[in-house]
Amino acid sequence: MPKAPPMLSICLPVYNGQRYLRAAVESLLSQTFSDFELVICDNASADATESICRELAARDSRIRYYRNARNLGAAPNFNRAADLARGQYVRWASHDDLWAPTAMQRCIEVLERDPTVICCHGRTVVIDEHGQPVPTYDDSRMPAPSPRHVPQRLLYDPPRQLDSDHPAERLRDLLLHTHWCFEIFGIIRRSQLLRTSLHGSYYGSDKVLLAELAMMGRTVVLDEPLFFRRDHAGNSTSIRTHRERAEWMDTSLNGKLRRPHLKLLAGYHRAIRRGEGTMAQKLGCYRVLAAWMMQFRKFKNVVRESDQENTAPDLPAGVAVKQ
Repeated sequence: MPKAPPMLSICLPVYNGQRYLRAAVESLLSQTFSDFELVICDNASADATESICRELAARDSRIRYYRNARNLGAAPNFNRAADLARGQYVRWASHDDLWAPTAMQRCIEVLERDPTVICCHGRTVVIDEHGQPVPTYDDSRMPAPSPRHVPQRLLYDPPRQLDSDHPAERLRDLLLHTHWCFEIFGIIRRSQLLRTSLHGSYYGSDKVLLAELAMMGRTVVLDEPLFFRRDHAGNSTSIRTHRERAEWMDTSLNGKLRRPHLKLLAGYHRAIRRGEGTMAQKLGCYRVLAAWMMQFRKFKNVVRESDQENTAPDLPAGVAVKQ
């Protein structure tokens, strides 16, 4: 008799992750919630990633390891991991992050209790390469206590209403007040995730995916430190040129730019058009999109990209995805 699918699928795309991979997987395997599978998609790593994964898979039957014949890029690898998921819920995970032991349990409890919630995540703590929290301060109220301290606004988003009952409020706080998109690593109902476009092959597409989810239901961020995002030199935010980021997202593009701001605009429009809600609610969402457009930098970038494909003066927000 076939074994029943697990409640949760944790999808871990990875490329050359040997430095932090073992710690990340151990953090996931030690969860108090155990009804999950860990789907690892290795993007043809050239380091010790494969041997580490095979060793861990041999030790724990919840791990399913897949290795791509070639490096597909971040977006296709994230999507392949999700395509392989079998659980009622899906959570993407990065090879270099860590989770509190109760991270899965606490989020699953919320999702099981409230059907209006389609994504649940814990409070994020940014850690350094050694696993220590990065010290921060509010630079609007006080000077830096020491050179080691970083302004909070550079590492964290402000408080937002992603759990509002009103789609326009959720979309407003996502488009206008969200930069880091940590919620892309929350636990998501698989039925809703499959209705989205998943990750597009352009930088910032994780924010479009979150917009699609925001038009379907509420995202709850628990006020508990459950997710520890590692900030280090190997993050995608360290890739500075537009062409390198384009190729990092999808190697089949060969560095060709894809007009990311136009892609964002089209993605947000699609999210509103396909989303749930009354006509009045959708009109409110289009007003939010107009406000996003009229931000000087966004409007300028969209116009310039329309005039010349390879002009991309600024990269869009939405930088949580890493592999």
